[in-house]
Amino acid sequence: ITDDFDPEAESDESRVIFRPRLSAPDEKGLAKQRRAFEAMLFEVWDAGGWTLYADEIWYLAVRLKLSTIFETFWSAGRSNHITVVAATQLPVSIPLMAFDQATHLFLFRNTDRYRVNRMAEFAGADTELARYIIPRLPRHEFLYSDTRTGTLLRSKVILPGRS
Repeated sequence: ITDDFDPEAESDESRVIFRPRLSAPDEKGLAKQRRAFEAMLFEVWDAGGWTLYADEIWYLAVRLKLSTIFETFWSAGRSNHITVVAATQLPVSIPLMAFDQATHLFLFRNTDRYRVNRMAEFAGADTELARYIIPRLPRHEFLYSDTRTGTLLRSKVILPGRS
């Protein structure tokens, strides 16, 4: 875990968690954190060959106003061998580009009708089936969507000691 990013990390350092702390919960603190993330993202772009796990993408794209950079990564990052894996609690509030470029979606339970409808649309397959399944998913299960083929698969979690 670091707040000092090295884009040319040693091969044995295959995982880097870049997490610059929010120094203050005001605009100055957010601006400082934004600059740190922005500098890291530019270094990743220049170096190429990275897989980014962006959690929470809503916070990064909307709150820190990094949407334009992430949209560029989603649309042109493959040419630099960059992959973005994004997670969010607010799927209807992030840039649509995230869904347009996504090849795989993992949709978890939500009961809000508006969000369920939007999530079903993002799934890019049988929207009626997705609308039916999403609010009925048990805890820790998800609906997987391969947006290229239209395949929808529901996970099945078996907890130890239960069938």
